[in-house]
Amino acid sequence: MTFHPYLYEKLIAIRHEEIQHDMQQSRLRASAGQRRTFVRYAARRLGTLLVELGSQLQRREGWERMSKRNAVERGMGAYVERNAVEPT
Repeated sequence: MTFHPYLYEKLIAIRHEEIQHDMQQSRLRASAGQRRTFVRYAARRLGTLLVELGSQLQRREGWERMSKRNAVERGMGAYVERNAVEPT
């Protein structure tokens, strides 16, 4: 078998394309993993924020109910009803 420089160069070019393709696929898989990680992180942060917001709202409603009840018990019910703020 004799050496053919043209065929050798073609073989090198084909191998180079295969390596580039493999590298590109590897980069795509890595970036997809990073995106998935970011989405999970963002979802966790959003969930934590919503839970904290719900807790604060519950505390606020509880305090409002308690202050209205205390005002009624002290005989200030008319004052509380007259100055009540309507929820929006």
